[in-house]
Amino acid sequence: MSQPVSATNRRIEEERRTKYCGTASLRVDSLSFSHQKNLRFGDEAARNTAVLARIFREEDGLRQEDAQNHITAIINPQVLETALASCNIDGSSLMRNILPYPQLELPVGVSLECLQGHDRLAAANDVFKGSDQRWIVDLYLDDLSDDLKQMLTDDYKHQRKPCDGEIYYKIREYQGICGTANSFFEKLWYGRLTVSKSRREKFQQLLGHAEYLAAFDKFLQMPALLTDLRITVLHEIMSMQCDEPILNYLAHTWIWWFKLCEGNFDSMQRIDRHTIEMLQGKAPGASKHDRDTLLVCFRNRELFSNIPEQHRDGFWDRTLENSRVGLIPSLFTFFEDRKFLHRVSESMRYILDVNGRIGVAGALSSAFQNSANDSTMEPCTIQWSDYHFTTIPGNETTRKALGARQLWLYAFREYENLPPISRKKNLLAKSRTKFDEQVLYDFAVFALQLGFQTVKIDKILSRSIDCDIAERALDAARKPEAYEYGNKPQLITQMVNMFAAAQPVSTKPLLEQQHAAEPRLPPTRYGLPEATDHTRDKSLLFLPQMKAASAGSIMNHVSSFFVRTSVYLAFFGDFPELPELRMPEEPALIAAHTKRIDNDHDMELCEESLPTSPVPVRKGQDSSRPQSARMQPHEAQNFEFGSGFVGELIELSPPSVTRADESQPSMSTELAKALGELNGLRDTVAREQVKLDVIKNQIEEEQAVLDAKKQDMQILIEKEDTLSSQVQQLGLASSAKKVEWS
Repeated sequence: MSQPVSATNRRIEEERRTKYCGTASLRVDSLSFSHQKNLRFGDEAARNTAVLARIFREEDGLRQEDAQNHITAIINPQVLETALASCNIDGSSLMRNILPYPQLELPVGVSLECLQGHDRLAAANDVFKGSDQRWIVDLYLDDLSDDLKQMLTDDYKHQRKPCDGEIYYKIREYQGICGTANSFFEKLWYGRLTVSKSRREKFQQLLGHAEYLAAFDKFLQMPALLTDLRITVLHEIMSMQCDEPILNYLAHTWIWWFKLCEGNFDSMQRIDRHTIEMLQGKAPGASKHDRDTLLVCFRNRELFSNIPEQHRDGFWDRTLENSRVGLIPSLFTFFEDRKFLHRVSESMRYILDVNGRIGVAGALSSAFQNSANDSTMEPCTIQWSDYHFTTIPGNETTRKALGARQLWLYAFREYENLPPISRKKNLLAKSRTKFDEQVLYDFAVFALQLGFQTVKIDKILSRSIDCDIAERALDAARKPEAYEYGNKPQLITQMVNMFAAAQPVSTKPLLEQQHAAEPRLPPTRYGLPEATDHTRDKSLLFLPQMKAASAGSIMNHVSSFFVRTSVYLAFFGDFPELPELRMPEEPALIAAHTKRIDNDHDMELCEESLPTSPVPVRKGQDSSRPQSARMQPHEAQNFEFGSGFVGELIELSPPSVTRADESQPSMSTELAKALGELNGLRDTVAREQVKLDVIKNQIEEEQAVLDAKKQDMQILIEKEDTLSSQVQQLGLASSAKKVEWS
C-alpha cells in the first residue's frame, strides 16, 4: 500500500474509534434514512430488503444482535446526553459490547440519520410494524469528517455485493467526474471491482474509449438508470464495431429521461429505480393497455413517488407525450436490444469489408460509389416490399443515407437467414445454422442497386446462384455417391430456365391477411423477437411502411411491429423526410432472377460457377482416366455452398484450387471476372433505365399538364364562340328594332 493511502486509512480508523459512541437498542420509528441515498441504486437495495425481510420473519428478529445486522447512525452529543440521562444509563455501558444491548429512548420528535443499513431498516419496518419494535444501532457523533462519513455511508464491509452501476458511479465520483476526487475511496471501489479480474479489464477498456465513456457518464446525473449497467459485456459492445447506432441508442435513452425531467437536476436525482422498472419497455402514449395499467400505479404513487405532488401531473403528461412513437428506453432495454443489433450487424458483414480499423458505418461509407458532384440529382431507389420499388430524386448525401438505412432494414428482416459467420478455424463437427444463399445473393443485388459495391459483393455476384441451387437440387434428389446424371449441365440449364420463368406475386393481399388478426400472445418488448412475430412483421419492415406506421396512432396493445419500429428508431434516429409516396401496383423483378441460359456462352458461365475441386482416385477407379478439375456427379460428396463460400468472404481471397494439369491455364478466374463485369454492366443498364423511367415519368407529367391546359384553352375558345354568337344575335335584334322605329 502506498504511503499516502496508508496514512489516510490510519487517520480514518483513528477518527472512527474516537467518534464511536457505542451500540444501543433503539425504536425503529426513531430512525430515518436520507432520501437521495435510497434513490440511487434502489433495485439492489430492494432485492436485498426482500431477502432480509424473509429472513427476519423466519428468525422472528432473534438475530438483531449480530454485528452484520446492525444499522449505523449519527447522533448529536446533546441528544445523546439527554437520552442517557432520561434512561439513567451510563455512557460507558454503550461501549462494553455486552448482551443485551442497553435500550436507549430518544427525546420526542428526534430521529437519527442512518448512514448505512437502509435495507435492514426497510426490512425491519416491513416485518416489525408498530412503534414498539426495536433494532440494534451503532452510534457515532455527528461531527464526522467527510472521509469517515463517506466510509460509513459506502458500507465498505463486503456485507452486500454492489451492482455494476453503483461501482461505476462510485469510481467516477471519486475520480472527480460527479463529485470530489478522492484517490483513497477510488482505490477502495476499484478493490470491489477487481474481485473479478475480467470485470476490471473490461472497465479499463471502457475508460480507454472516449465516446462510450462520455455516453455512460451522462447517466451519472440520474444514478437510478445506472443500475442496469453491465460491465461484463462492455467489451462485446465495443467489438461489434457498430459505434454509431449504439451511441445513438444511449443518447436516445438519456434524452428521453432528460426531457421527462425537463433538464432539472434535482428531478433527475429524484427518479427512483422502481419508476424506471415500471416504465421501461412501455408505451402509454401509444397503447391504451399500457396507459391504463400505469395510470393506476401513478394514482397509487408507485410512479414518481419521490417527485413533489405539485409536479407529478406534469411528469405523467410528459410520459404520455414522449411515448407516442416508441417504447420508453432504459439501460436495461439497451443491453437487451444490443443482442438484436449484434445479430443484424453480423448479417451486414456478409457484404461489407469490415475489419479492425473500419466499422460497419465506415465500411458502408467506403462502399458507396460517389458521383462526381454531390449536388447531382439522381434516382434514389426506395423499397416498398421484396419486389416493389419506386424512386425519388436525391443528391449523393441523400442516396447514401437512404441506401444505408435500407440495407440495415434488409438485415433486420433477414438476420435469421444470414447467421453470424464463425471466424474460428478447426471447428468441431457440430450442427450449425446455415445461411440462405438466395437471401445473400438478393442482398448483394440490392446493395449494388442502391449504389454500394465491395469486394464481397462482387464475389457473391460472380457466381450463378440459380446454377448452384439447381445442382444441389439434383444431388439432393439422387445421392451423388449412388447415382450419376448422364448430362448434368443440360439438366441444370433446364432448371435455371424454369427458375427464370417465375413471376413475383402481389404482396398486398398477403399483408392484409397477416395483419388482420392480433397475435395471441403479447410481443417481447426488447431483445430478439419471437419467431412468429418476426415472420409476420418481415413484410412491413420497409422504410415507407415503417415511417407511415410511426404517425402516432393509438392502439389497444403494443404490437410486435411497433416494438421493431421503436428499436429501429432508437438505433438509427428519426425517419428521414420523404415525399408522399404510393406503393407500386405491380411488383418488379430483380434482374438477376430473370436470367435465362440461352446460349453456349451463358452455359459456360453457369458451369464455371459450379464448385471446383481435385478429383480423388477412388478405390477400384481407373487411375489412367484423365483427372478433371471439376467434381463429377458421383464424386461430389456432401458439397455445401455455405462453408467454402463464406470462407471466401471472410478471407477476401480466391479459394486455393489444386489442378490436375498445372500447365493448363485456369479460365475460371477470367470467366468469373467476365461474369462480374457482365453483372456490373447489367446493373449499370438497370440504373440508367431507372433514370430514363424517371425522365419518362416527368415527361408524362408535363404532357398531362399541357393536355390539361389545352383542354382549358379549348373550353375558353368554345366560351368565346358562344359569347360572340350571343353578341351577334343581340346586334341583329337591335338593328331590327331601329328599323322598326324608323
